[in-house]
Amino acid sequence: PVLFIAMFACFLMGASAFQIGSSSSRPHIATISSSQLPRAPSSSSLYSTPMKDFPAAVDTESDGSTTDFIFSEISTNDVVVFSATYCPHCVQTKQLFERMGIPAKIINLDKISNGLGPAKDSVAVKLLELTGQRTVPNVFVLGKHLGGNDEAQDAARSGALKQMLSNTNGLAL
Repeated sequence: PVLFIAMFACFLMGASAFQIGSSSSRPHIATISSSQLPRAPSSSSLYSTPMKDFPAAVDTESDGSTTDFIFSEISTNDVVVFSATYCPHCVQTKQLFERMGIPAKIINLDKISNGLGPAKDSVAVKLLELTGQRTVPNVFVLGKHLGGNDEAQDAARSGALKQMLSNTNGLAL
């Protein structure tokens, strides 16, 4: 099954975008070459990582309800974490928001029917298409893609996360 997922991902992204092997930080089956992914422009010098704005309206003729679901969640919640219950990095991100007293909408992809998997309408595949990020946690703040656990931790350490949320209604940090 793992080989099938890697082959399917190669089909979706183009074989040249994948590298089989392992990185120095952790072993993996397939990774997307960072040079092949689009990078979001930084929306402000306040942020320690690039943030990506998402449009208010999206053409969903081909995507249907999965894309609608993603955009609905990130547009109606100040903080959204697409997560997996078994992921230690996701646990660290969730604990970060809890410690900071920031209410976050947690969506565990392994607990929803179309959350994970190679199907092109799965939430994980749509998130990859939208953000270029293939891992969880996948964090959005005020409708903008922040990144994963490392970016969330860095933004918290630098004060950028608190700054980003300090001007929102209802969140007193």
